[in-house]
Amino acid sequence: MRLLPNDKDIGWVPYIWLVYLLGLLLNAAYVPSTLQWAATILSIAAFLPLYFHSYWVEGRTLLWHIGLIAALGIVVIPFNFWGAVYIIYAASFAGKMARPTTGVRVIAAVLAAFIAETIVLRMPASFPVYVGLVTVVIGTVNLYYGQQHRARKKLAQAQEEIEHLAQVAERERIARDLHDVLGHTLSVIVLKSELASKLVDVDVVRAVH
Repeated sequence: MRLLPNDKDIGWVPYIWLVYLLGLLLNAAYVPSTLQWAATILSIAAFLPLYFHSYWVEGRTLLWHIGLIAALGIVVIPFNFWGAVYIIYAASFAGKMARPTTGVRVIAAVLAAFIAETIVLRMPASFPVYVGLVTVVIGTVNLYYGQQHRARKKLAQAQEEIEHLAQVAERERIARDLHDVLGHTLSVIVLKSELASKLVDVDVVRAVH
């Protein structure tokens, strides 16, 4: 079973981005707590299927995935502040939305939920500023590359359609040529047969040839 679609534009990069999950584990190790470890491990176990499946889905299903990933961040941050990485992951998938305006709204909604939580938890202002900046940068970059990816796919589909139409046109041309050749050959045969039938009573030798 493939974890990622067979798309050269995606490649192995999604595996590299998972390195940020190490921050969750390192922070849990730095401040040992059974509750923190439980929240961290369970969140990673829930995140990975959502993460990989998000590369396969689009539209409303993708929105649900983004919302669930962001929710993981909201739940985990009080136990492990590195849970903010889920906020960044959620925003990064906004680049897959078909419309850039929808992607911008998704990033804004994810950031709004995150900032509201930091206010409720009375976290230092530097924390939401830093995470918010990274979220906006990564989300914006992914929006740009998402548009480029869709443009390339449309171009590739158009080229495939042109090649298909060219093949159909070539097959039709060959069929017409064969039809013309066959028709000409049959016409000649019919003409020769009629001529032979007329000559048979006059000149048998010429009729045979």
